[in-house]
Amino acid sequence: KIPKGFLKDSVEVLKLSHNKLSGEIILFEEEHYFYSMLMELLLDNNQFTGEIEQGFRWLQNLWLLDISNNRLSGVIPSWIGELPVLFALLLSNNSLEGEIPISLFNTSTLSLLDLSANRLSGEIPPHVKSSKPLVLLLQDNNLSGVIPDTLLMNV
Repeated sequence: KIPKGFLKDSVEVLKLSHNKLSGEIILFEEEHYFYSMLMELLLDNNQFTGEIEQGFRWLQNLWLLDISNNRLSGVIPSWIGELPVLFALLLSNNSLEGEIPISLFNTSTLSLLDLSANRLSGEIPPHVKSSKPLVLLLQDNNLSGVIPDTLLMNV
């Protein structure tokens, strides 16, 4: 776990990519990290397990979250699309399952969404409101249905 107070003050970028870190990603136990200065969190290419935990939701300045290439499981929480400045979300090559939350398509800031190589199922949300170009990577999942017309408007 990242120690209490570690991200509270001046850490803007935390990159722990390409290591052999394991266990659950437990960032915070309280919402006092709401004022964290963290803008980039890169934990990709490790051996983290468990689900995407609630602590990420308090990172209100976070614009890049990369937790790809780990062993994460569970569903993608809908609140992740409510992070106010999130620009890039990379969750590829995990074991995430369930449907893609519509909140990921209703954000005005997200420009890169990589959910490839997971176990996602169901349809791509049909009422997406993508108002700007979006790099969307969904290959190697179990998705079904049709590609929403609204998603193709900015291709």
